[in-house]
Amino acid sequence: PYTIAATKTNLCPNETTQLTFTGAATNISWTPSSSLSTPNALVTTASPQNTTTYIATAFDATGCRVIDSIIIRVNN
Repeated sequence: PYTIAATKTNLCPNETTQLTFTGAATNISWTPSSSLSTPNALVTTASPQNTTTYIATAFDATGCRVIDSIIIRVNN
């Protein structure tokens, strides 16, 4: 299975969380990418200013596209 895990899913303003895409995938791309430290890595740090849904798109070993998402809430 392909999933996204976060160290925290509820943040206070100016906090960050680590997002990890698990599974044997390649060519990963996170969106939105503007609040991510490395938007093309399996592990990245998110620093959203508002509640954000992050979507990870990658490809498995057979070339099929895999997608998952996670909501990171910011308590303003």
